Amino acid sequence: SVYILNLTVHPTYEFTENAAIGNGDSYNWHGQNLSTQGTYYDSLSTVQGCDSVYILNLTVHPTYEFTENTAICNGDSYNWHGQNFSTQGTYYDSLSTVQGCDSVYMLNLTIHPTYEFTENAAICNGDSYNWHGQNLNSQGSYYDSLSTVQGCDSVYILNLIVNDLPMVSLNGLNTFYCVYHDAVVMTGTPAGGIFSGQGVSGNEFTPSTAGLGTWPIVYSYTNSNSCTGNDTVWVEVDACMGTSENESLYFKLFPNPNSGQFTIVINEDMYITVFSLLGIEVYKGFYVKGTHVLNMQYLPAGIYNLCYEGKNIFEIETIIIQRQ
Repeated sequence: SVYILNLTVHPTYEFTENAAIGNGDSYNWHGQNLSTQGTYYDSLSTVQGCDSVYILNLTVHPTYEFTENTAICNGDSYNWHGQNFSTQGTYYDSLSTVQGCDSVYMLNLTIHPTYEFTENAAICNGDSYNWHGQNLNSQGSYYDSLSTVQGCDSVYILNLIVNDLPMVSLNGLNTFYCVYHDAVVMTGTPAGGIFSGQGVSGNEFTPSTAGLGTWPIVYSYTNSNSCTGNDTVWVEVDACMGTSENESLYFKLFPNPNSGQFTIVINEDMYITVFSLLGIEVYKGFYVKGTHVLNMQYLPAGIYNLCYEGKNIFEIETIIIQRQ
């Protein structure tokens, strides 16, 4: 009995595939999404029912992420990867590795604030304003800067105004009075100020209240800018004893005190010379016997010495020139 076997050997197949992805990506292979490096297998049957083996060698190339934290001051800019940034936020950039995978760069940019403080101030002319350790007395804008804890500037600005003092004058007051003279009414310009000093009550000066001596009488006025101007008149109050009207054998002078105009009666020709209390000659003239009116109203109010010098006389008399 003869048995005959016809044996057929059908082939099997093996397919190897090499693939690479970047970290974080996935690779779809035979219906699977693969993201981990390794070797993967799958098998299919041929039409003859033999296995065909598929092999995947999957390489996962690394990707990189670089994070940078930076802070700048408001108004500055930061150059990063060729760009200038001045607004707070998070910025991204990517570069490819030699394997073609992304390297991600991330910038966290913080903007620290800067500050500007403006101050307006006003002073009166002649005063000074202390600002940040400086004494300022000229009108203008001044600047100073300090650093915050983050190293950013804080700018301080001062706008300083210098107001003029008011123009003030004291009127109606002479520089010399006898203690027995009546009170005088003073006026001040601009109106509405304050009179002060020895012998002052309201807007009146009374010599007897002031007493003997030389006194400063002040008129002060403060304007709408709170700046105060002053005018001062120094007033001398004298006892004026024995100087009302003098008479001798050779001359007579009246009135005394006077306003600078007075009358002399002389009994012989003589020179009359007037000296200030400092001994300065302020007038000299020759007069013949008779009555003469002398006008010296151009002289300032005060006490003067009048010298009579003739053939039979050489005497000195005190005269008082005052203004009402």
